[in-house]
Amino acid sequence: MADIGDEAGVAVQTVYFVFSTKAKLLLEVVMSVSAGEGEPTDTAQRSWVREAESSGEPLRALALSIDGGSDIFTLMGPLIAMIQAASATDDDVAAEWDAMLRHKHDTIHRLMAAIDDGGQKRPGIDADQATDVFVALSSVEMYQMLVTRLGWTPSRFKAWTYQTVCEQLLRPEAVARLADPDVLEGIGFADELRSGD
Repeated sequence: MADIGDEAGVAVQTVYFVFSTKAKLLLEVVMSVSAGEGEPTDTAQRSWVREAESSGEPLRALALSIDGGSDIFTLMGPLIAMIQAASATDDDVAAEWDAMLRHKHDTIHRLMAAIDDGGQKRPGIDADQATDVFVALSSVEMYQMLVTRLGWTPSRFKAWTYQTVCEQLLRPEAVARLADPDVLEGIGFADELRSGD
Protein backbone atom coordinates (compact mmCIF):
# COMPACT_ATOMS: atom_id res chain seq x y z
CA MET A 1 0.00 0.00 0.00
CA ALA A 2 2.90 2.32 0.77
CA ASP A 3 4.36 1.75 -2.71
CA ILE A 4 1.00 2.59 -4.27
CA GLY A 5 0.78 5.76 -2.21
CA ASP A 6 4.30 6.74 -3.25
CA GLU A 7 3.56 6.09 -6.93
CA ALA A 8 0.30 8.07 -6.72
CA GLY A 9 1.94 10.88 -4.76
CA VAL A 10 -0.39 10.50 -1.77
CA ALA A 11 0.03 9.35 1.82
CA VAL A 12 -0.48 5.66 2.54
CA GLN A 13 -3.35 6.68 4.84
CA THR A 14 -5.12 8.12 1.80
CA VAL A 15 -4.83 4.78 -0.01
CA TYR A 16 -6.29 2.98 3.02
CA PHE A 17 -9.04 5.61 3.35
CA VAL A 18 -10.13 5.08 -0.26
CA PHE A 19 -9.79 1.29 -0.43
CA SER A 20 -9.69 0.23 3.27
CA THR A 21 -8.03 -3.15 2.53
CA LYS A 22 -5.57 -4.64 0.09
CA ALA A 23 -8.33 -7.00 -1.08
CA LYS A 24 -10.60 -4.10 -2.03
CA LEU A 25 -7.74 -2.37 -3.82
CA LEU A 26 -6.89 -5.53 -5.76
CA LEU A 27 -10.48 -6.10 -6.81
CA GLU A 28 -10.91 -2.46 -7.77
CA VAL A 29 -7.94 -2.92 -10.10
CA VAL A 30 -9.66 -6.02 -11.53
CA MET A 31 -12.92 -4.10 -12.05
CA SER A 32 -11.10 -1.22 -13.71
CA VAL A 33 -9.08 -3.47 -16.01
CA SER A 34 -12.11 -5.61 -16.90
CA ALA A 35 -14.14 -2.55 -17.87
CA GLY A 36 -11.90 -1.59 -20.73
CA GLU A 37 -11.63 1.94 -21.97
CA GLY A 38 -14.69 4.16 -21.63
CA GLU A 39 -16.91 1.69 -19.75
CA PRO A 40 -18.04 1.95 -16.10
CA THR A 41 -16.43 -0.42 -13.61
CA ASP A 42 -19.84 -1.74 -12.46
CA THR A 43 -20.61 -4.47 -14.98
CA ALA A 44 -24.36 -3.93 -14.68
CA GLN A 45 -23.90 -0.36 -15.96
CA ARG A 46 -21.94 -1.28 -19.09
CA SER A 47 -23.55 -0.55 -22.44
CA TRP A 48 -23.73 -4.17 -23.58
CA VAL A 49 -25.42 -5.28 -20.34
CA ARG A 50 -28.00 -2.51 -20.58
CA GLU A 51 -28.69 -3.40 -24.21
CA ALA A 52 -28.96 -7.12 -23.39
CA GLU A 53 -31.43 -6.48 -20.58
CA SER A 54 -33.61 -4.21 -22.71
CA SER A 55 -33.38 -5.97 -26.09
CA GLY A 56 -36.51 -8.12 -25.79
CA GLU A 57 -34.83 -10.63 -28.14
CA PRO A 58 -33.39 -13.62 -26.22
CA LEU A 59 -30.82 -14.51 -28.90
CA ARG A 60 -29.56 -10.94 -29.07
CA ALA A 61 -29.43 -10.70 -25.27
CA LEU A 62 -27.41 -13.91 -25.03
CA ALA A 63 -25.06 -12.88 -27.86
CA LEU A 64 -24.38 -9.50 -26.23
CA SER A 65 -23.83 -11.06 -22.81
CA ILE A 66 -21.41 -13.68 -24.08
CA ASP A 67 -19.55 -11.24 -26.31
CA GLY A 68 -19.12 -8.60 -23.62
CA GLY A 69 -18.68 -11.03 -20.73
CA SER A 70 -15.95 -12.98 -22.47
CA ASP A 71 -14.12 -9.76 -23.29
CA ILE A 72 -13.75 -9.29 -19.54
CA PHE A 73 -11.73 -12.52 -19.35
CA THR A 74 -9.52 -11.39 -22.24
CA LEU A 75 -8.85 -8.03 -20.58
CA MET A 76 -8.19 -9.57 -17.17
CA GLY A 77 -5.80 -12.22 -18.48
CA PRO A 78 -3.04 -12.77 -15.92
CA LEU A 79 -5.03 -11.05 -13.17
CA ILE A 80 -7.38 -14.04 -13.02
CA ALA A 81 -4.66 -16.42 -11.85
CA MET A 82 -3.45 -13.82 -9.35
CA ILE A 83 -6.95 -13.38 -7.90
CA GLN A 84 -7.47 -17.13 -7.66
CA ALA A 85 -4.13 -17.61 -5.92
CA ALA A 86 -4.75 -14.72 -3.55
CA SER A 87 -8.26 -16.04 -2.79
CA ALA A 88 -6.77 -19.33 -1.65
CA THR A 89 -4.65 -17.64 1.02
CA ASP A 90 -6.45 -14.39 1.88
CA ASP A 91 -9.97 -14.52 3.30
CA ASP A 92 -10.60 -10.85 2.42
CA VAL A 93 -9.70 -11.41 -1.23
CA ALA A 94 -11.80 -14.58 -1.30
CA ALA A 95 -14.79 -12.71 0.13
CA GLU A 96 -14.46 -9.82 -2.33
CA TRP A 97 -14.00 -12.19 -5.30
CA ASP A 98 -17.03 -14.19 -4.17
CA ALA A 99 -19.05 -10.97 -3.98
CA MET A 100 -18.03 -10.12 -7.55
CA LEU A 101 -19.09 -13.57 -8.74
CA ARG A 102 -22.44 -13.25 -6.92
CA HIS A 103 -22.94 -9.88 -8.62
CA LYS A 104 -22.34 -11.55 -12.01
CA HIS A 105 -24.79 -14.30 -11.07
CA ASP A 106 -27.45 -11.73 -10.09
CA THR A 107 -26.96 -9.81 -13.35
CA ILE A 108 -27.32 -13.00 -15.40
CA HIS A 109 -30.38 -14.03 -13.37
CA ARG A 110 -32.14 -10.79 -14.32
CA LEU A 111 -31.39 -11.52 -17.96
CA MET A 112 -32.66 -15.12 -17.67
CA ALA A 113 -35.85 -13.95 -15.95
CA ALA A 114 -36.47 -11.54 -18.84
CA ILE A 115 -35.98 -14.36 -21.35
CA ASP A 116 -38.33 -16.51 -19.26
CA ASP A 117 -40.98 -13.80 -19.42
CA GLY A 118 -40.80 -13.92 -23.22
CA GLY A 119 -41.61 -17.64 -23.36
CA GLN A 120 -38.50 -18.49 -25.40
CA LYS A 121 -36.87 -20.93 -22.98
CA ARG A 122 -37.21 -24.67 -23.36
CA PRO A 123 -39.99 -26.19 -21.25
CA GLY A 124 -38.89 -27.24 -17.78
CA ILE A 125 -36.06 -24.72 -17.49
CA ASP A 126 -36.71 -21.91 -15.05
CA ALA A 127 -34.69 -18.75 -14.56
CA ASP A 128 -32.62 -20.29 -11.74
CA GLN A 129 -31.57 -23.31 -13.79
CA ALA A 130 -30.95 -21.16 -16.88
CA THR A 131 -28.74 -18.87 -14.83
CA ASP A 132 -26.71 -21.79 -13.53
CA VAL A 133 -26.22 -23.21 -17.05
CA PHE A 134 -25.22 -19.82 -18.45
CA VAL A 135 -22.81 -19.06 -15.60
CA ALA A 136 -21.15 -22.48 -15.86
CA LEU A 137 -20.69 -22.38 -19.64
CA SER A 138 -19.50 -18.77 -19.71
CA SER A 139 -17.30 -19.04 -16.63
CA VAL A 140 -13.72 -17.91 -16.25
CA GLU A 141 -12.79 -21.54 -15.60
CA MET A 142 -14.27 -22.63 -18.94
CA TYR A 143 -12.51 -19.73 -20.67
CA GLN A 144 -9.17 -20.67 -19.08
CA MET A 145 -9.57 -24.31 -20.10
CA LEU A 146 -10.48 -23.68 -23.72
CA VAL A 147 -8.58 -20.47 -24.52
CA THR A 148 -5.57 -20.41 -22.20
CA ARG A 149 -4.86 -24.14 -21.97
CA LEU A 150 -6.20 -25.58 -25.23
CA GLY A 151 -5.42 -22.65 -27.52
CA TRP A 152 -8.88 -21.68 -28.75
CA THR A 153 -9.21 -18.10 -29.92
CA PRO A 154 -11.45 -15.88 -27.78
CA SER A 155 -13.77 -15.60 -30.79
CA ARG A 156 -14.09 -19.38 -31.08
CA PHE A 157 -14.84 -19.59 -27.35
CA LYS A 158 -17.56 -16.97 -27.67
CA ALA A 159 -19.19 -18.62 -30.69
CA TRP A 160 -19.14 -22.06 -29.04
CA THR A 161 -20.49 -20.68 -25.76
CA TYR A 162 -23.28 -18.78 -27.51
CA GLN A 163 -24.35 -21.77 -29.59
CA THR A 164 -24.19 -24.16 -26.62
CA VAL A 165 -26.08 -21.82 -24.28
CA CYS A 166 -28.77 -21.28 -26.92
CA GLU A 167 -29.13 -25.01 -27.55
CA GLN A 168 -29.36 -25.75 -23.83
CA LEU A 169 -31.80 -23.00 -22.90
CA LEU A 170 -33.98 -22.02 -25.83
CA ARG A 171 -36.75 -23.64 -27.83
CA PRO A 172 -35.67 -25.18 -31.18
CA GLU A 173 -37.47 -22.48 -33.19
CA ALA A 174 -35.35 -19.83 -31.45
CA VAL A 175 -32.13 -21.82 -31.87
CA ALA A 176 -32.80 -22.03 -35.62
CA ARG A 177 -32.35 -18.24 -35.77
CA LEU A 178 -29.15 -17.98 -33.73
CA ALA A 179 -27.07 -16.71 -36.68
CA ASP A 180 -29.62 -14.23 -38.05
CA PRO A 181 -27.97 -10.96 -39.12
CA ASP A 182 -30.20 -8.81 -36.89
CA VAL A 183 -29.28 -10.96 -33.88
CA LEU A 184 -25.54 -10.77 -34.53
CA GLU A 185 -25.23 -7.15 -35.68
CA GLY A 186 -22.07 -5.73 -34.06
CA ILE A 187 -21.27 -8.99 -32.26
CA GLY A 188 -17.55 -9.75 -32.26
CA PHE A 189 -17.87 -13.49 -32.82
CA ALA A 190 -20.42 -13.34 -35.69
CA ASP A 191 -17.92 -14.35 -38.39
CA GLU A 192 -16.63 -17.25 -36.28
CA LEU A 193 -20.17 -18.51 -35.71
CA ARG A 194 -21.08 -18.24 -39.39
CA SER A 195 -17.89 -19.97 -40.50
CA GLY A 196 -18.76 -22.93 -38.29
CA ASP A 197 -22.11 -23.48 -40.04
